[in-house]
Amino acid sequence: MKIIGALLALAAAALSATQQNGSSAKLAADPITIDTTSSRGVVTQVAMRNVSFYVTSSAALRIRSLRGEMRSLRGGPIVFDDKNSFAIRISSAEVGLNGSDLSNLLNDVVFAYPGAPLKFERTPWQIRLPAPTLGQHNEEIFGARLGLKPGRIEELRRIGVI
Repeated sequence: MKIIGALLALAAAALSATQQNGSSAKLAADPITIDTTSSRGVVTQVAMRNVSFYVTSSAALRIRSLRGEMRSLRGGPIVFDDKNSFAIRISSAEVGLNGSDLSNLLNDVVFAYPGAPLKFERTPWQIRLPAPTLGQHNEEIFGARLGLKPGRIEELRRIGVI
């Protein structure tokens, strides 16, 4: 169930980003929380099987099965063609993303902002230096950066602090 939640959170971010600026998907500044427990509108039972729900033009949630209820956010009947007019409360589901959909969703929405911590395919990472060994930079840190004298560093080493 946690995986479904994570997939739907990704989809919600994509939908929110898409509705913020029309067609291109960018991460929305303020995610919208939808309260499906309010008394607005009539509850409609929903069941889906084998549906490809496109959250962006290049990424779809592959809904194998889904059961739950839908509620209009504006009152009145649910308008399926207007994705911003209803909310779904899911009671059970089997949802997936294939590799291409997940890559597109991550690249185009989740990590598509300046300074994103990760980039995939388009900006491959590389290791420039090996990891330091234990204590390799002790003299630099304790001496140059913290201002300890060589005698004090040696004393700390002798008593097992460093």
